[in-house]
Amino acid sequence: MSGKLARIVAALIVIAICQSLHAANEDLKKFCDFIEVQCKKNEIPGLAIVIVDCDEVLLSEVFGFTDLDKKNPITRDTIFPIGSSTKPFTSTLIAMLVSDGTMSWDDPVTKYLPEFDLKIKSDSTSDRVTIRDLLSHRTGFFHMQLIQTAVNWGQAADFSPPHTRDSLLRAAAEFEPKDSFRKRHNYSNVSMLAAALASGRACNTDWDTLMAQRMFKPLGMKRSSTSIRQIDEHDAALAVGHLKGEQGIEKARLINLDVISPAGGVNSTLADMTKWLQLLLGEGRFEDQRLVTKEALQETWTSQITGADLGGMLPGADYGLGWFVKKWKGYRYVEHGGNALGFSANVALIPDLRVGYVMLSNVLPNPLQVTLSERVWEVMVSDR
Repeated sequence: MSGKLARIVAALIVIAICQSLHAANEDLKKFCDFIEVQCKKNEIPGLAIVIVDCDEVLLSEVFGFTDLDKKNPITRDTIFPIGSSTKPFTSTLIAMLVSDGTMSWDDPVTKYLPEFDLKIKSDSTSDRVTIRDLLSHRTGFFHMQLIQTAVNWGQAADFSPPHTRDSLLRAAAEFEPKDSFRKRHNYSNVSMLAAALASGRACNTDWDTLMAQRMFKPLGMKRSSTSIRQIDEHDAALAVGHLKGEQGIEKARLINLDVISPAGGVNSTLADMTKWLQLLLGEGRFEDQRLVTKEALQETWTSQITGADLGGMLPGADYGLGWFVKKWKGYRYVEHGGNALGFSANVALIPDLRVGYVMLSNVLPNPLQVTLSERVWEVMVSDR
């Protein structure tokens, strides 16, 4: 190729790249306009969103306020309770222990928690509830009414929970199964709690300490926590939750979810959740560290039980290990929404394309939890 021709080709490549970047920027601008419209339409006080492609942050934007009264703007360091978007944290933490040989997905839970010996409905006397069963909600048990009682929305002012995690497990172990073992998905925060407590026992510590040491610290998630009691209630960075009802929108009371924190009690920020998303899209690597093997992480995204539609919110979904597993135009994508009193969140990614997003908001309900994935994938994936 002559020097002149090479220069022409190079110039054409630069033009093509610039046109592509311009189109991408236009798409992201339209996406931000869409979010603003949705926030107004759906009375969302505040929202934060990040979109990551491989390890590149393509969009990191905040909208609205931490508090409708004070009108403090949302920032990337605003703290949100993320509800059940915690579950992938717990399953990924256990994937780390599987990676280093401390645990196995198919260990019976009684190896670590002999007191949690569930009375399963099975034709085989050799069947035992495993860590895999707990993380995929396929034990046949449904404990959500027990959880509502244990969390107790009328908590004391010092956030003291009415029950402990151990007492909750003892109560759950006395339940009768709703369905046959490994036949149906029954969403259960108790199952996730049991798997988390087993991980703590396996390491001679507790889940909260493991999360801080194995997840938050190496990722640099400095504002993240596993308990609302680790945050000053008057910290200006803490978002105020809001509830929408027939009478309009009102502030929600801040509650303590310690008793089921491994299933729904992590608090985090957009800045911190960006690092979490980069770990996932990096297939277990963050910067120059490998925190979990690709194989163990991929197992969490692999379907373990079908029919996990969470009351019709995710029709057609399967469930992996701490993740809902779905398809979008032939691509597998995984996601997990989360609700706390006055807060809603969603984490979703297409592992094979290494693209994903996190949304945090301080309102409940939030219809974007259901509709946003489709919009993100249209922007990020349709032209691939």
